[in-house]
Amino acid sequence: MIDFKNPDKNTILRHIYVDCSGTFYTGFNTGIQRTVKNIVLRSKMMEEKYNLPVIPVVAVLGKFIEINCDDLSKRFYKEKKTLFDKLSGYYLSAEKKVKVPESYPDINNKINNKLKTAILSNIRIYLKNIFQVLFLGYLFFFKRYRFKIVKVNSNDLIFLPDTYWSFNVLSIAKRYKTKKGTPVITLIYDIIPIRYPQFFDSLRINVLVKYIHEATDYSDGFICISKYSRDDFENYLKKRQLSKNKYLIKKPIEYFYLGGNFAETKDIVYLPIRNYIENVLKNKNVYIMVGTIEPRKNHIFVLDVFEKLWEKGFNVYLIIVGAIGWNCDNAIKRFKDSKYLGSYLFVYHDINDAELKYLYKNSKALIIASIVEGFGFPLVEAAKNNINVFASDIPVFREIGGDYPVYFSLSREDDLMNKIISFEQTDMVLEKKENNKSIVIPLNWDDSISSLFNNLIDMYETIKQENVGTI
Repeated sequence: MIDFKNPDKNTILRHIYVDCSGTFYTGFNTGIQRTVKNIVLRSKMMEEKYNLPVIPVVAVLGKFIEINCDDLSKRFYKEKKTLFDKLSGYYLSAEKKVKVPESYPDINNKINNKLKTAILSNIRIYLKNIFQVLFLGYLFFFKRYRFKIVKVNSNDLIFLPDTYWSFNVLSIAKRYKTKKGTPVITLIYDIIPIRYPQFFDSLRINVLVKYIHEATDYSDGFICISKYSRDDFENYLKKRQLSKNKYLIKKPIEYFYLGGNFAETKDIVYLPIRNYIENVLKNKNVYIMVGTIEPRKNHIFVLDVFEKLWEKGFNVYLIIVGAIGWNCDNAIKRFKDSKYLGSYLFVYHDINDAELKYLYKNSKALIIASIVEGFGFPLVEAAKNNINVFASDIPVFREIGGDYPVYFSLSREDDLMNKIISFEQTDMVLEKKENNKSIVIPLNWDDSISSLFNNLIDMYETIKQENVGTI
């Protein structure tokens, strides 16, 4: 209930709880996880800057528990094939085998499918709970990690920058919001599953769209990762509200830009760089692609270009870095069937941060050929390492990259090929410093996270002021 005699008491922000469940439990290293790592690893810095406790939390058995930042750093920057990874791998592979049915094919199967969906959904929840208990139990008893259940109140803020659709995170945040009146702000990376469903399988679409809808309904505010992403999300939110209500409920929506530098912690220094990666990078003409293997990233488009270059005798190398995603069977088959695999073509699915940094430092250029993006993480990371960038000519890359990349058309395969040939033959693309080219956005994670927290605190105050006088 609002304290009308002392309204200021109702708006003072006490704690910011930052969920990092998906990153902590899975150990993945895609764009979302790299963002979450950088937020969490700067939580103490933000705490000192704003004189406000910033507390990383993970979900377990319907509650948030606080985890020490130093322990999180060890979790983020560990060597592969530890028990952490084995537990994560067992859980993820078991969950994939429990496939919830897709949309009902006909009315006759509707009841059976509903029952099957309910049963299998519960099995997935039990798998999550068992995994979380085993995982955290191992950390507590064998690694001496210390954590405690947090008591979230109305003057706190829950921030969801991770995969809020996993590990029951959204349901926990919703419960705190409903019972305690705690504001919830969600980081929206993009709404590509809604705008471009053709790039996803129907089951993934059903799950992601469901949770995006829930997040938009239950969150009090949103942060996006580019102006393009914000405008797209704002239009979606207006249409969704108009379809459900007679009037619009205005929720604050802001954006910030992600950083490009890797976290310089003592832990990353000790991560191994495998010999075969170092050996490939002894070649001077290495081009890299960085991003999850999935249709909109356009790996086949780029491979087609490079196979033509190899047939023409160009001594160029292509390294594809990315976790195996969805609807990527055709791409994986193309990689495996290519006669250049292992000689000019290399594909890595489990690169750690030290190796990724090494790749950026020692490659000649990045190729980012996405059909649609919410931001373009690799573009910024490449620019931070001052390597050339060939980017598909889409609006968000123009917003993020400005004049830095060499843009190519996705409608003409030869456009990218011809620009690479010009680059190889004449060094037409000069060093960025000599050309005085600059990327549009700041490249430093410290500035990025400061901007993020400025938005969070301002949005919290806006949300609270709008709620004063209500019960």
